[in-house]
Amino acid sequence: MGKDYTGNLGFLFYKHYYRDDDLRSLIELDNKGMVDVKASDAKGLIKDKNKMMYDYIFPESSTKSRLEKSIQKFSLKTIYPGLVIGTGITHEVGLNEEFKIGFQFDYLTGLPIIPGSSVKGMLRSAFPNDYPDDKKKKSDRDQQRADERREYIKYLLSKVITSESQLNSICIDDLEYEIFDGIKKGESIKMKERDIFFAAEIVKGNKKGKILGEDYITPHPGPLLAPTPLRFLKVLPNVTFEFRFDLKGGILTSIEKIELFKRIILDLGIGAKTNVGYGALIECGEG
Repeated sequence: MGKDYTGNLGFLFYKHYYRDDDLRSLIELDNKGMVDVKASDAKGLIKDKNKMMYDYIFPESSTKSRLEKSIQKFSLKTIYPGLVIGTGITHEVGLNEEFKIGFQFDYLTGLPIIPGSSVKGMLRSAFPNDYPDDKKKKSDRDQQRADERREYIKYLLSKVITSESQLNSICIDDLEYEIFDGIKKGESIKMKERDIFFAAEIVKGNKKGKILGEDYITPHPGPLLAPTPLRFLKVLPNVTFEFRFDLKGGILTSIEKIELFKRIILDLGIGAKTNVGYGALIECGEG
């Protein structure tokens, strides 16, 4: 199988996937840095690299957070079919058996990770995103969608806040600006007083300790043509992620905010391909 690069999965996937000594004899780079596939014999070598990732066992030592300060956090577990992240990253040169779609790994640990920016963006997508100073004229559908999101957040808050008077006093748009834009009553909040969204990291593998598997999408080039299966990497079901935040008090307390965030993620899922079931999560005590 050659060298074992599973000490860092991200390094294996993006650096050594095509670059060990055996593959160098089959793949060459032209003077523009483009990959030139010299033979299709790379199939077995690529399969070996894939197997390294499938066989990887999550180390218990990785469960300790690199964040030492006091943070708010909760853990959620993936369910079938799993979770996909980083699909917009390029990963393909035209070889058989290779992964055709990119994947998101942490630069330091080499483990799958959901970046803090992705967590923040996903949570914000549940809010109206309706700015009064936006010069673009909104369609009736856009306005309806914003109103529906206000009602959705209000509904979730009703599960978090016990005081009806407090609930009725909350303006969803003001809450959105405060959490995601750092703006309160039209004024910019100091950076140290803003909410911080950290990356979500894996803290536990499945029952066998594994975290990665494969799946396929099958785009059809035409109505009468056979589909072309494209292999991609995914986080397996029953893998636990820990979501971490440094939340400040404001319209909501930090406890109310983190409960709201957890309910949004449980409802909507996270990552790519959520429209076909990927990225769905459950509480760790369920399933």
